[in-house]
Amino acid sequence: MLVSLVHASLKVVGSLILTVAILVLLVAILLWGMAVEAKYGATVAKFGIYGSWWFNTLGLILGINSAAALVLRWPWKLQHLGFITPHLGLIVLLVGCFVSRHYGIEATLAVFEGQSSDLAYKGSSQHVELDGQQHFSLRVISADGSEKTGEPIVVPFTSGPFNWDDYREATLEFLVWSLAHRDRGILYDHDGVRLEVLDYLSNSEIVPAADPSGFSARALPFDKSDSPPHLRQAYVRLTVDDRSEEFWMPCSSPDRLESLSLAIPKKLLRKSVAGKGRRVNLSFAPESFHIGYTISLRKAYRKLDPGSKLDPRTRPSFYGSEIDLVPNEYATPSSFPKYENLLVTLNAPLDFADPAFPGRSYRMFQSTMNGPYNPEEVGLKLGESAYLSGFTLNYDPGRGLTYLGCLLICAGIVVAYFVKLKNP
Repeated sequence: MLVSLVHASLKVVGSLILTVAILVLLVAILLWGMAVEAKYGATVAKFGIYGSWWFNTLGLILGINSAAALVLRWPWKLQHLGFITPHLGLIVLLVGCFVSRHYGIEATLAVFEGQSSDLAYKGSSQHVELDGQQHFSLRVISADGSEKTGEPIVVPFTSGPFNWDDYREATLEFLVWSLAHRDRGILYDHDGVRLEVLDYLSNSEIVPAADPSGFSARALPFDKSDSPPHLRQAYVRLTVDDRSEEFWMPCSSPDRLESLSLAIPKKLLRKSVAGKGRRVNLSFAPESFHIGYTISLRKAYRKLDPGSKLDPRTRPSFYGSEIDLVPNEYATPSSFPKYENLLVTLNAPLDFADPAFPGRSYRMFQSTMNGPYNPEEVGLKLGESAYLSGFTLNYDPGRGLTYLGCLLICAGIVVAYFVKLKNP
């Protein structure tokens, strides 16, 4: 009786009708996602569709459907090879996508000519509003000025890529945005310290105000481009013991150039609320980490598009960077080699292993090139000008599984075609 019930359930779960229905739905969602991306950009499509719980659930159902179909064909025979291979490939592909989604890293690292850096920021410099890419940091300070905890309290914050008024005013198209995850309200509440996010601006500017800080925030329209730099601000309520304060908190910029261009007053980058015999310092920044190589930018190369009718400074036809990779104090072990005079361009990324995280390797892309700038304006002592080179670091542990899954699906289609010819 139990065996019959299990078999009947497998027939329903692994049915071809369910497979076709899921695939048709996925095609419709992908077309939908293309429209969303065209209007709002890739970050919004990832936030509202590809990174959502319901899209991942649909992928899980498809994987279970394929696994049930394979179990129903057991014991497998040679003539089943054209059926088994693409189904197995689909499962491997879905597992690879899951691994990439949950364990992959996309980060940004920016370096001025003649300077070095090993500090990478998760997400791009303009889009850090997704899971695990930005956070609040709370430091509890005693009355005597010493920290009560050895490490700051890190509170992750997923804001979404829009001004929150856009959701309330129903000015957004294409999606039921309430299905996408955002962190709202109380983010942290422990030992008399509570942090709440009341509002958020993904694109804003700082304006003079009559409040004690002398500054306030003004919303700007949504802009999917990376230029000019976007200032992100959260309106928070920080409570320490019985005292609460509300204020706008700007997200500190990943590099000195953006901090300069956004003109963020230093006193806004850290807020402090005093309680009973202690105070709590609050800051808001993108998630960052140190890689095991220090990247030194020897020379930045850029060629302008001579046929552009626009300002030629905004239309480079080529840019690249000549860099050195030098192991630093974060390298474990420290026996990694030093690399000199490496060239990274738009169409020629660089692959290297990270000495700080054994087993992790990055594909580094040349993503941006800004400048030239007056070195004195960005705090450098160079020649007459300085360029800022931006790199994207991509760590994708599921890439191999994804490629293997695609290969199995293609091979299965070929096998199924020839098996059908031999066995009409």
